[in-house]
Amino acid sequence: MTPVLAIAVVVIFDVTRLTQRTERSSAANDMQVLGKQGANHHHINRQGCALTGCPTEQVVSRDSKPGGRGQRTNTSRIRDQGTRGDGEGEGEGSFLASAALSSCTTNPPQTQNQRTSQVAAYLRICASRPHPGHVHQKHGEPPIAEPSEEGPRKEQELTLRRNKRQLSFDYNGGKVRGVNLGGWFVLEPWITPSIFQQWANGGGVVDEYTYTQALGPSEASNRLTQHWATWITQADFNEIASFGLNHVRIPIGYWAVNPQPGDPYVQGQLPFLDQAIGWARTAGLKVILDLHGAPGSQNGFDNSGRYGPINWQSGDNVHQTVLAIKALSDRYASQTDVVTAIELLNEPANWAVDMSQVKQFYYDGWGNVRNDNAYTAVVIHDAFLDIQSYWNGFMNIASGVNDVIIDTHIYQIFSDGEVAMKPCQHVQTACAAGPHLAGTDKWAIVGEWTGAQTDCAKWLNGLGKGARYDGTLAGSTGYYGDCQTKYEGTVDGLLEVDKVNLAYYVEAQLDAYEQHSGWVFWAWKTESAPEWHFQNLTRAGLIPQPLTSRKFPSQCSTSACLIPGN
Repeated sequence: MTPVLAIAVVVIFDVTRLTQRTERSSAANDMQVLGKQGANHHHINRQGCALTGCPTEQVVSRDSKPGGRGQRTNTSRIRDQGTRGDGEGEGEGSFLASAALSSCTTNPPQTQNQRTSQVAAYLRICASRPHPGHVHQKHGEPPIAEPSEEGPRKEQELTLRRNKRQLSFDYNGGKVRGVNLGGWFVLEPWITPSIFQQWANGGGVVDEYTYTQALGPSEASNRLTQHWATWITQADFNEIASFGLNHVRIPIGYWAVNPQPGDPYVQGQLPFLDQAIGWARTAGLKVILDLHGAPGSQNGFDNSGRYGPINWQSGDNVHQTVLAIKALSDRYASQTDVVTAIELLNEPANWAVDMSQVKQFYYDGWGNVRNDNAYTAVVIHDAFLDIQSYWNGFMNIASGVNDVIIDTHIYQIFSDGEVAMKPCQHVQTACAAGPHLAGTDKWAIVGEWTGAQTDCAKWLNGLGKGARYDGTLAGSTGYYGDCQTKYEGTVDGLLEVDKVNLAYYVEAQLDAYEQHSGWVFWAWKTESAPEWHFQNLTRAGLIPQPLTSRKFPSQCSTSACLIPGN
């Protein structure tokens, strides 16, 4: 070895050791940041609109219920990402990461600034060596940019240019156009009222929990197996694709993969879900798997599996939800040609849960999914909080987290103020959502929306309950119209004026929601709720074909009302 080369080797070796020691010093400093967080947490308990421009009453969807809290945390993801030294500190990263995550749970921050510094420290520790779940600069690539004055959209476009080749769907350049397969693996009385008809006059059955409880495991299993086998078939997937749709969102309950002691729920969904993945593959569709119900219920809605108190954050429930996500991810995340995204939790109720725990759950769920497959996107719901003012800055590329989709649900029917709106007001409210979606720093989809401008559909507000629109729901404040043709029936049975209003409204929503990453309509089919039945609305010509064609163009480009008679 020549003297010059020997000197160069020594210099490189010393620089490497210095860099490693600096990283460990930075990690130690980060741990000091984490350790200084106070033991008392700031309880975030806000109720607000998913988007700006809401009518007089805030939109939180359906009924809200009180709840509790309590959480365990999954640390396996971070222990695999420990800092590795030069032999002196072997295992140090695992210790620091475990301590960091423990601090996140036991000493939550008191302020948003503390939370920001804590997360930054947490992610610096976790990112100290390459991992497929994080973006790392490669030789010859431009530096990974910090947020710029050009805004969150620019930042996200940079991220997606770097990552889109890794995902089987381009959530940056493409548009999600999908439907929800609601009422299949999570029962909702209003979607399939025939299943609940024997309790129409009482009996205490209002959701899947009480349904399976009333029938017992044997009879419930028999009935539900028949339902799973017939409600959605390969013919549905083929027709979905023929309409120009590219995604299906499939709601599933925790009890399908991680049933809890004492639950009355029955299992057997997974073979049918496996079959659905195969049908999607054959039809060329992508799948978003959506954990729609969590132990204890995250929102108290019947669509969580159990109507009533919100006990998701009580006892061990949050940890069990993480395990449910892990089970789904273990089984399906490897099928990235079809399962392009997993949604961690549908509609957690911000007004009844500790949002700091929701955010920590999102980190834990993301880690579990990405640990199974770094090329599966992760969907987080906005918990009915503003997708810009509340969620921008959280789990975005600047914080070291990739491939996150924020899901917001836009319904204009779950308050008296909304059902009182005129058709043009519904259109204007939908159009206002477009720029707001475009201003997020993550991919953003409207994961649920509808053609309905009323809450008239039978049992939409709960089994045996009426509607705000015609004043039959307890606590409603007025009468705004007749529900007769909208209560149950077919699309053909709707009044002509209602068909026209619905067609204008649907096209306006398509225009607005494609200003960012796209949309998923709720639902593909129902037994008797015509305004919610994508399949029949499309067959009847009320949803355009192709989906990009417009009978009523430029609704979102003018403040004028274009709907006849309004």
